[in-house]
Amino acid sequence: MEIDNSEGFRALKVSNETDYGMATLIDTYYADLLWIYFSPCVILLGMISSTLSIRVLLRRTMRRSTTMFYLTVLSFGDILVVNTGLLRRWIRYAFEIDIRTFGPLSCKIHVFMTYFSLQFTAWILVAVTIDRCISVKLPLRAVYYCTMRRSRFVVVFITFLLIMVNGHLLFTTDFQDGICQFNSFSTIAWPFMDLALYCFFPFSIMLICNVIIIRTIIKSFERFVTIKEKTSPKNLSNEANARRQRNRNSNMTAMLLAVNISFLVCTLPVSVYYICEEFFMDADPSLMNLLETISSLLMYMNNAISFFLYCLSGTKFRRELLKMFKRTTKEKTRARNYSIESISSIVDS
Repeated sequence: MEIDNSEGFRALKVSNETDYGMATLIDTYYADLLWIYFSPCVILLGMISSTLSIRVLLRRTMRRSTTMFYLTVLSFGDILVVNTGLLRRWIRYAFEIDIRTFGPLSCKIHVFMTYFSLQFTAWILVAVTIDRCISVKLPLRAVYYCTMRRSRFVVVFITFLLIMVNGHLLFTTDFQDGICQFNSFSTIAWPFMDLALYCFFPFSIMLICNVIIIRTIIKSFERFVTIKEKTSPKNLSNEANARRQRNRNSNMTAMLLAVNISFLVCTLPVSVYYICEEFFMDADPSLMNLLETISSLLMYMNNAISFFLYCLSGTKFRRELLKMFKRTTKEKTRARNYSIESISSIVDS
């Protein structure tokens, strides 16, 4: 979902001054400010949060879960997203330099990577949602289907499939007279295909899986309450084990639901914008540009806040994060003490 229809923004800003009046100038001014000052904040936030997420998710106690594996891959995808589409937008508005105008190769590769990275993160999120749905709905079959080997295969398959789907951009994107532009297919048909690949199908699949997950958890809780009332004191240990397993599943499910909801909330506005854009051809272009700016930045925010969602919804994630920082603090203290002892031994000798 990266149709950059704001080419010639600076020229539009000048023409609007005479054609559309003060309101138009305000719209273009705020759009400009958002790209110049808010974009680097999102990029920095995305880099820091994704890096912290990867460090926590790769810890020994976390990386054994297929859910955590998918979320690790998703964090790498988030880094790719903010450093392709959003970084290019910021450089273009802040320094009036467009990466896509460096030559035919940079034009084609950057367009391809922008679409690929956005769709990749969406479908990795679909994969982890399906994985979690199977684990909750069919726990006995999950031992067979939700394995690390199958998860790696799914990631490779998604990567290969999206490369094939987006590969046409390397041929349908033209570089003429210093301008990176799409041909007729990419202008007319591809936006709707990208809308389906990036939002509609992932949105539908995640919505269905989340409904199944929530219904299953509610039924499981009701069943647990019924069994608890009938359980004799002799089976208290089994009840405790069941409670721990339920809490563990609920913890990972809460993390996943938070990420899913964030995706739906952050990507829906930009999807609606590009669907409705064709019906508002006569609208004020500066106002449309402002709406596109806000919806696009909201879309990129989705790739920058996963760490905070994990912290808010994941008890195990927070626990591992604290352990990581405590270990880092201990290592620094140990290193400082060692340095002091070394200096003291040198002085004494």
